[in-house]
Amino acid sequence: VNYGRVNLDFTTLGFTLGVALLCGLVFGLAPAFENSGPDLTSALKEASGQASGARRGLRLRKIFVAGEIALAVIVLIATTLLVRSFVISVRSSMGFQAANVLVAQVSLPPAKYAQDALARNFAEATLDRIGALPGVVSAGAASGVPFGGFGQVVEIEAIGKPAPQPGEALGARFSAVSPDYFSTMRIGLIKGRFFTPADASGNAPVAIISQTLARQFWQNEDPVGQKLRFGSAHTLATIVGVVNDVKMYQLRARPERQMYVPLAQFPSKTLGFVARIAASDPTALAPAIRSAIWAVDSDQPVSSVEPMETLVAVVDTPNRVVTKIMVYFGLLAMLLGAIGIYGVMSQLVAQRTHEMGIRLALGAEPGDVMRLIVGQGIKLAFMGIAVGVLLALALTRSLAILLYGVRPDDPLTFAGVAILFAIVAAAAAYAPARRAMRVDPVTALRSE
Repeated sequence: VNYGRVNLDFTTLGFTLGVALLCGLVFGLAPAFENSGPDLTSALKEASGQASGARRGLRLRKIFVAGEIALAVIVLIATTLLVRSFVISVRSSMGFQAANVLVAQVSLPPAKYAQDALARNFAEATLDRIGALPGVVSAGAASGVPFGGFGQVVEIEAIGKPAPQPGEALGARFSAVSPDYFSTMRIGLIKGRFFTPADASGNAPVAIISQTLARQFWQNEDPVGQKLRFGSAHTLATIVGVVNDVKMYQLRARPERQMYVPLAQFPSKTLGFVARIAASDPTALAPAIRSAIWAVDSDQPVSSVEPMETLVAVVDTPNRVVTKIMVYFGLLAMLLGAIGIYGVMSQLVAQRTHEMGIRLALGAEPGDVMRLIVGQGIKLAFMGIAVGVLLALALTRSLAILLYGVRPDDPLTFAGVAILFAIVAAAAAYAPARRAMRVDPVTALRSE
C-alpha cells in the first residue's frame, strides 16, 4: 500500500456531487416556500418603509446560521480531539529509540531450514557479520521487530496465580531475541537482567516480560524468579527480567502484555536484524548489511533494509493523513460559521438602519449600538454552540477507538472550542456593528 499516493475515486466524486446538489435543492426550497404565498400588504409596507424588515426571513436565516455553527462546533471538537490525540501519541515514548537503527527483515524457507539448529546457526552467523561491519555500534535480532511485518501472540499462565477459566486464557505478544537486542534498541531494563550467551539451547528456559505484564500478575511482588507457562507446548520459563513496554504496531496503541525469550532457545524462521549505526544516515550501510546476510546464505531473499524511523512513519501515515484532513475541515467549518454570522448581522444592520438612527437621535451612545449588534451575534452563536456541544457529546463517543491519551468527552476540548467560537462570533459581528454605530441619524431618518 502506498500511503503517499491518492487516486481519484469516481464513486466518491459522484456521491459528493449528489450531496452538493441535494443540499442546494433543500436549502433552495426554504426561501421558495417562504415566498410562495406573499402577504401583499406586508410587502407594500416594506417597500414604503413602514416595516423594519422581513422578520420571518431573518428568523429563518438565523436558524440556518445557528445550525451551521452547531455543525461547525461538532467538526471542530472532533478535529481538536484527533489533533490532541495525535500530538500525545507522537510525543509519547515508544519504549525504544528508533533513531540511527537499520532494520533488515528475512523469512527463512521452511524446507531449507526445517531443523531449529540450522535457523539458530543462520541467525548467529549473520549477527556476527553485521556486528563486525564498520560503523555498526551494536546488532541484535528478533523474531518480530516493532512496526515490522512479523509478530506472534501466545497464551500465558502465571504459576502460583489463579488459573484462567476455560475460554478466558490471557495472551501476550511473543518475541525471541538475541542477547544484544535490548541494548541495540535501547529498551530500558526495570528489574533483573537481560539475556546472556549462557541462556543457550539445552539450558533451562528463561523469559523477560514487559512492565504491563509484570503489573498484571505481580503488582505487589517481585516478578523476577517467578515462573510463566506459555504456548501450545506449555513451556515453563523462569522470569529473569522486566523491561519497559514497547509499542509494536501503532503509536496510539495502549500498553500490551509482552514477553521475550532467548533466540538461542527458541529459534525462529522469521527474523528482523537491527543494527545501531554511528553515522547520522544509517541507509548508507544498507548494501553492506544485505551483503552480510548473503554471505551466510547467498539464496536468502531480504524483504527490506530500511531505517526503523521509516517503518514507524509508514505505519502512522494514515493517522497523519486523517488528522490533516480533519484540521482542514475544522478550519473551513469555523470560516463558514463566521461568514454566516457576518452575513446575518450585516443584513440585520441594513434592515434596522432606521431604528439605529432613532436610537442615536434620542441620545444613545455609539458604543451602546455596537454592544447591541455584537451581543445579538454572540447570542446567535451561543445557540449554535449549545446545540453543537450537546450533539458532540453523543457523537464523539464513536471516536474513542481512534483516540490516544484523551477522552472523547474531554472538558478542556469542549470548553476551548466553545470559547473560540464565541470569539469568532464577536469578531464576525464587529464589522456590521461598526457600520451601525456610524449611522447618521438625520440621513437614516430622511432615507426612511
